[in-house]
Amino acid sequence: MAENEKPDERRATERGVSGLSDCTTRIADWGPFVLYLTFVVAMIICMSSFGWTRTWSAVFVRTMYPPFADLRVYQGALISAEHGLNPQLSNPGDPWQRRFNQPRYWVDIARLVDLRDETRFRLIALALISCFVGICAFMLRRFPSYGLLACLVSASTLRGIERANSDLLIFCLVFPYALLLPRALSVVPILAATALKLYAVFALAALFVRRQFYLLAASSITALVIFAYLFDQFSNMYAGVAQDYRHSYGLISIAIYLEHLDAPAWLVAGTMVAPLAALLLLTAHFRNSKECRYKEDLASTLSLCGASIYVGTFIFAANYDYRLMFLILCLPHLQEKPFPFAGILIPLMLLAMNEAPLIWLFGSSGVAVSLSAKFAVFIVLCAWLLTLSLAVIAPRGAAARPGETAVRPSS
Repeated sequence: MAENEKPDERRATERGVSGLSDCTTRIADWGPFVLYLTFVVAMIICMSSFGWTRTWSAVFVRTMYPPFADLRVYQGALISAEHGLNPQLSNPGDPWQRRFNQPRYWVDIARLVDLRDETRFRLIALALISCFVGICAFMLRRFPSYGLLACLVSASTLRGIERANSDLLIFCLVFPYALLLPRALSVVPILAATALKLYAVFALAALFVRRQFYLLAASSITALVIFAYLFDQFSNMYAGVAQDYRHSYGLISIAIYLEHLDAPAWLVAGTMVAPLAALLLLTAHFRNSKECRYKEDLASTLSLCGASIYVGTFIFAANYDYRLMFLILCLPHLQEKPFPFAGILIPLMLLAMNEAPLIWLFGSSGVAVSLSAKFAVFIVLCAWLLTLSLAVIAPRGAAARPGETAVRPSS
């Protein structure tokens, strides 16, 4: 009788193990998504119960009041323009008197949506944030990962939300651009994003890597027209950009930090030469590595867009940390470890995106840790983009073509 029961017991055990495995899989698939929605709901409840400033301070976000401070610069520009002023030169309509550093047609957009009305202003801010949160939730459901979840609730990302910064809008335009590629209509959102904030033009690099040269040519011509139209505003726009090393990233921010330290000339030179050498060596390593691959799927395209914007803005400007939100687009692809050192980028990104907690833990040393992480992320992503670009120009080895393996001639 015992022998007859053994197969039944074995099947029951197998069903139990299978059920446990299915449960673990469901937790892995749904866990990050559910936790993110729980966090969003908890933040809304806390803001209703404890107020704006106390809630954001609890998650290491420096607040500005009244709420949605960065969107208010557009509201202020509209008020200043209605008083006959050029907000790029003087913007007293802004509560913090910040000069308007965006194209002047933003004022017409602000007038069109009636940003001067406080109720309309808050509804637009909430709609912008809801769109961003919705895309983030979609990414978590499509690419479940606790690393991605950690980036979505990082201090830098939350700061962009607290300020209702216009980078949220650009993020919401870059995402459909990546989603629609390689369709011709995919360039519509990215060109709209470029007209609104010029740095979005860096995402056109995805067209080059994907070998969509006709679409790239047409998009580049359109982008040049936008730049030419805004040429006379560049000096005023640049003059209104605050430059600092705290809660910022970019070569200019690093130079300001070294100046703040009163670093000797040899250290400044070494800080620039050593990373350049590392970039060249890493590119050569990626070029010869069989692990360095690119697949024409959504995760890879998102990573191309996010990496291109990060690398481009790192080189050309000092950027506030909330622009690190574009690194979020790289996470789904990095989780697949598509090239050497891809695995270590995720913890480095988390360090880069959490400067405020690092300062709270380590004081001024936290700034150095965060800047170092941002620089390291830049070097690796830049080397990866250079490798993909070289594969387009001169295909060989493992980087012959996206999704292809090089075939060696028989001897």
